[in-house]
Amino acid sequence: MEYSIFDSSAIPTGLNHLFKGAGPILRYRLLRDVLEHDESWKDAAASEEQVLKCEHVQTLASQQEPSGAFSGHLLVPLRDPAKWTTEQAILHLCECGAENHPVVKTAIERVMLPTLAQEEVTWEVAIGARNEEERKEARRLVRDCCLHLLARSTRGKHLMLEAFIELLVMEWEVWLHDDSQPAPTESAYAALCLYLASGETKARIQSLLKRALDKLEAEAGDLPLGATLLKTRLLRVPPKPEYLAKPARLLYDLELGARAGVVGELPHLTWLYDELELAQDSDGIFRFPYSEFDPELRWYLPLEATDSISLESDYTLRAHVILKLLHYDL
Repeated sequence: MEYSIFDSSAIPTGLNHLFKGAGPILRYRLLRDVLEHDESWKDAAASEEQVLKCEHVQTLASQQEPSGAFSGHLLVPLRDPAKWTTEQAILHLCECGAENHPVVKTAIERVMLPTLAQEEVTWEVAIGARNEEERKEARRLVRDCCLHLLARSTRGKHLMLEAFIELLVMEWEVWLHDDSQPAPTESAYAALCLYLASGETKARIQSLLKRALDKLEAEAGDLPLGATLLKTRLLRVPPKPEYLAKPARLLYDLELGARAGVVGELPHLTWLYDELELAQDSDGIFRFPYSEFDPELRWYLPLEATDSISLESDYTLRAHVILKLLHYDL
């Protein structure tokens, strides 16, 4: 579908094929996150408007409940694949470029901020918390989930993030020196990567993340069968076969590493970048030989794809976002 408001001649040659074949979501992400066309650009503003109106975004947004949640759940996956948890729905809307959708703002005001402000709130995770220790674990999962959602939906800019980021830094420092302490969650890692720190704070977070990932690289391995919810949510470095089978995991972990500024500092992230380069064909499109669906990252990929062929556009957009974060010329 072509949109008359766009001037494809302004798109770099290497991205023209992707731009012409993309729908509104990929076009907007390309304009905003790769070409850096902010809201002052007519093409980006018009493209964002189309994202907010597209059927996929409207259908998902219509599932929000008055409480601001989706399906009554914050983070525990539902058996019905047609239903989205609040975490999945909000992250997916943000990945579609719909951070400014009223549904996202409602979730911030009615889910994320109230949950972070009230220590006793544990959502549906409380069902499995049978003692005080497990209640603490439940609260940590919920807190970290909301921090990730807040960081992603505000693109790392919300004022409440600062105090919680300092808390995460302190908790991780304790864990690095004492294995008996709770290990960091993947959600907390994402929040740290997405937080727009600067100066000394940015350097502290980068140092912390490098030390944490270096420790986890030595423990890389498969999740045990029947792992508890907490275990599945802990930060880990998957084994290489998992990355090769699941491009979504490869791209997501590499993107977070790029946002944190630690790609090239750690062996597994350097390897992921090498794999990304190998995935690019001579026509500029990124293709992966294996594309196993990752239900844990259903909110990340796909964005527009409906089959394995159209997934190539999703992969290529993701790859260019990563390259932009790494300051590579297009």
